[in-house]
Amino acid sequence: MIEALEHTSDLLSINLFQAELRRFEFGCIVEVDYKPDEFLNNHLTYKGKPFQIWQNKSYTAITGKEFQDGALKVRLYDAGLNIKHKTSTSIRHELEIHSGYDKRKNYIKIENHYKKPEVHFKKRNLFVNEILKDSFMEECKTDLIETYKNIMKTGLIKIPSNKKDVNVGTLPLILLKELGIIYGFNPEELMKQRVSSIPESILSLYDKKARQLQLKQNWRKVSSVEGSQYDILKQLESKEVL
Repeated sequence: MIEALEHTSDLLSINLFQAELRRFEFGCIVEVDYKPDEFLNNHLTYKGKPFQIWQNKSYTAITGKEFQDGALKVRLYDAGLNIKHKTSTSIRHELEIHSGYDKRKNYIKIENHYKKPEVHFKKRNLFVNEILKDSFMEECKTDLIETYKNIMKTGLIKIPSNKKDVNVGTLPLILLKELGIIYGFNPEELMKQRVSSIPESILSLYDKKARQLQLKQNWRKVSSVEGSQYDILKQLESKEVL
């Protein structure tokens, strides 16, 4: 990139390293264990606000998500599909040889688009020579990691390994328990209270005890895990800034 800027500066007789930067983006491609559509569906909001969904008419699957405010745009999308659309077969073959790209694998890219970098980085002006410094690149990486941390993810519940335990009785509880973790409430306790509040003209005390016992047995089949199975934070942190 530096060589390209030097060459272009010579051609134009302009020092592009002293150019003011008005907009730029910083991102990272990560290999994931899930299909991109499944991965994206389990990333819900950014700082509690909904994403705009990308959905190509040619595909039923979600291909990306986006959030933006006045100074920043956040994008999370299927990088593998993007590579297939924007490169030729010969280029993809070169990527397989030299860059470790594998068309059979799943890739996600997360990007920060700085629409007003001087606002975001709290500087009056930002110049090209500044963003090429290692320290600034590390700052952008840290910022990208913080962006990812602010994305709410599902995948916090361990799905029962026994087929018979994944039934119409436990499936709603799996969803409720995950929502409870995300939004900070106790669904098991709320359900107990709700059963207790049903008038005895509808459910007798015996009926209520039977329902509570059945719910208790189903709740035992639903357990949480530490961190989302869709979280790629560790992969992001391990990426080197080039």
